[in-house]
Amino acid sequence: MNSWSDNKLNNLKLEVMFTIQIDEIRLAEVVRQAVKQQMESRSDGAADAEVKEKGVFLYSLKELADFLHCSTPTAQRMKNEGRIPYKQTGRKVIYDTEEILRSMEHVPGKKSKLRK
Repeated sequence: MNSWSDNKLNNLKLEVMFTIQIDEIRLAEVVRQAVKQQMESRSDGAADAEVKEKGVFLYSLKELADFLHCSTPTAQRMKNEGRIPYKQTGRKVIYDTEEILRSMEHVPGKKSKLRK
C-alpha cells in the first residue's frame, strides 16, 4: 500500500452494529469453552490438568493469604511447613481451595476460621 491509502485507512471510522441471538444453553457452552481455553493457556503440562478438574484455584501467595485470612508471610510459612497442599510445575504454584479446606479440618489443636 502507498502512504495515501494508509492515511485514508487511518482516517476511516467504521461502525458495525449487529444483534446476536443465542439461547442460554449455547451461551453457557461458549462461556465454558472460553474459560477452558483460558485455563489451558495458563497451563504448562499434565500435572496442571489434574489440578484444573477439581475446583477453585489460587495462583499466587497473595490469593492464598486472602483465602486464609492471614498475612502473606504466614501463608508462606504454612506452605513451607507442609500444612498447605499445592501443585508446582517449574515456578508456577497452584493451590486447590478444596484440598486446603480438607487439610485444615485435620489440624489437631488449631482453630481455623475456615472450618464449617
